[in-house]
Amino acid sequence: MEYRIELLITVALIIFVFIKIFRSKQAAAHIKAHEVEILGSLNKYYAEFRELAATFISHEQETLFSLAWKETADQYASLAFRKNSETKDKVSKFLAHYNNLHSNVKVCNEAFIEKEKIRCDALLSDIDGKSLDDQQRTVVVSDEDHSLVLAGAGSGKTTVLIHRVA
Repeated sequence: MEYRIELLITVALIIFVFIKIFRSKQAAAHIKAHEVEILGSLNKYYAEFRELAATFISHEQETLFSLAWKETADQYASLAFRKNSETKDKVSKFLAHYNNLHSNVKVCNEAFIEKEKIRCDALLSDIDGKSLDDQQRTVVVSDEDHSLVLAGAGSGKTTVLIHRVA
């Protein structure tokens, strides 16, 4: 009786291993068949991000971009790649970039603001005979939908807002 139970357990384990191998091969074949599509999708993601990063990325733009790519990120996160696969490495980098999207947007926005402050230096240096300080320049060149400007009386809030609108 014990021999039959051991035999059944052994047969069940062998069947389990064969099913696991079969599914793994199926998954690998599926990924291989869609590799061009996956890589094209990753290229499209980075192209769209570079296009966004050419300007200031507002919170709304970041949210819309994140939502547009959420399904793709979730789908790629669930794929089982072979070890040492070039596609796996590229998908891993994509997932890392997507999962750190807010930080990546922040870095791009900071770089954009610094470039804009340099580009607009002459304009921001002579406003009715006054020059905006660094914080004021940041508010003027950032293109966020909403900005909170807190400052004391006579610090130039109105001047900043006028130039931001202009």
